[in-house]
Amino acid sequence: MLVAAGGEFLLFDTGDGSAENLMGYGIPFQNLSGIFFTHYHSDHIADFGEVVLGRWLRGGSTPLDVYGPPGIERISEAYQQAYYLDSTYRIAHHGAENLPPEGRKTVPHKIELCGTEYEEREAASQHCTLESRGKVVLDRNGVQVTAFLVHHEPARPAYGYRVDYKGRSVTISGDTVPCEELIHYAKDTDLLVHDAINHEVVQYLSDLYKARGDRFGDRLGHMFGDILDYHSNPNQAINNAADANVTLLVLTHMVPPRRNAVIRRFSRIGWGTKGARNAHWKGEFVEADDGMLWTLKPLPSKEIDQSYVVNN
Repeated sequence: MLVAAGGEFLLFDTGDGSAENLMGYGIPFQNLSGIFFTHYHSDHIADFGEVVLGRWLRGGSTPLDVYGPPGIERISEAYQQAYYLDSTYRIAHHGAENLPPEGRKTVPHKIELCGTEYEEREAASQHCTLESRGKVVLDRNGVQVTAFLVHHEPARPAYGYRVDYKGRSVTISGDTVPCEELIHYAKDTDLLVHDAINHEVVQYLSDLYKARGDRFGDRLGHMFGDILDYHSNPNQAINNAADANVTLLVLTHMVPPRRNAVIRRFSRIGWGTKGARNAHWKGEFVEADDGMLWTLKPLPSKEIDQSYVVNN
């Protein structure tokens, strides 16, 4: 997800296809000014190297700031090493005047929050105040980014982020189960991007694999069942949005993925519509697809325009 405000171009996670999407949508990602990682599962970091490479090839001439939970130094260094030979070939071929070596580099910024040292989520609430489980990690050009603890154990620590600019705000949950930190830091946000997997469908797939009665089925059935305990479902995401008084909820990271009309209809099994659960919530929700664009108009307007990025 890309957030653009105040001249900053901030990318949150770099899942597979991120670089291709940035190019395909005509985003000037040579202007990318920071990457923020929520955690280090492969589906959130897979395109890190290609994004850094693409920024450099398109004119990025300064090191790129990358932010994330403890471990960001290892991620940054690993990708630098993996792409080292590639970058030396390109500089030798095209010249340092066209590909300044500094542009291929990344500068890691480790974000440490109270609670990251505890393996059990209950320990964080016992030893750390809500306020200490989040902090401002970027304050530049009027853009303020706050990182806060969420719960995706055993992938720990995992963070969400809130971006504030001139009285408008976007909050990104990262991967998490419902938690008080998310509701606290998403309070009154204009737009909440929240992960959501359909527990009923995933449980059905788990049972289906286990019914094969062989090692392959048992293994995949077990793994499908495992993912139920560290992701929110759509109902929970909607309840979180209601509790935080969110204006617009955007459901993302959806499982099953929304690849065609049949799967989109299938993915609605078991959770229905907003009104059945949160009649008191005046906000709205949408299910995200690649290429969606939301524009938050300047105050005093509270409008959020939804459209699609047009390929250039």
